[in-house]
Amino acid sequence: MPAEVISTRLLLDSATTPPDEERVAWVVNTVRFLRMENFGDVPWPYQNCGYVQLRKIERTLMARIDASGQEAATFPDPPVRGVAGHIVPITHSPMLLEEGEEQNNCSEIFREEIMRGDCYLYRQLAPERATVRLQRDSETGVWELAEARATNNRSVSPITWAYLKHWLGLAATSKGGAA
Repeated sequence: MPAEVISTRLLLDSATTPPDEERVAWVVNTVRFLRMENFGDVPWPYQNCGYVQLRKIERTLMARIDASGQEAATFPDPPVRGVAGHIVPITHSPMLLEEGEEQNNCSEIFREEIMRGDCYLYRQLAPERATVRLQRDSETGVWELAEARATNNRSVSPITWAYLKHWLGLAATSKGGAA
C-alpha cells in the first residue's frame, strides 16, 4: 500500500481487525481503484479518514457506477437557499464528489445522510472557500450549522463562521423561525 494512504486512524483500525481478515486493506484498495477509474491518478484526499469513513466513501463511489453508466443521485431540495456568488447548495452526487476533490476532504461520506434529509452540504465561495454542512436537529427539526471546513479540513476564519451564522439566521427569520 502506498505511504500516502496510510494514516494513524487506519493503522489503529487495522490493529483491531482480526488477523485472518484484511478489511482495512481491502477497503483502501477498493477506494483507490474506484478513484482511479473515476478521476485518474490524482492525490489521495482521505488522509484523515478511518475505516468506517472509507467504507462510506466506497459505497458512494460504487453507487456512482450503475448499469447504464449514468451518474447517480440528485439530492433533495436544499433546506436553506444559497447566496449567489457566495454559498452554493450541492445538489447531486457528482457535485459532492467534485467538492471532495477540490477541497481535499471526504465530504462524500455524507451522501446517504443528505439523501435521507438529515444533513445538507454547501460550497462556500466567499468570504473564504469552504465546505459547509447543515445538520437537522433530530428533536426540533431545525437546521443548524454543524461545521465549515476550508481546504484540507482546516478551520475557517472567525469572519467566515460569523458570516455563515448570519446567513443561517436570516434563513430562519425568513421562514418564521425555522431554518
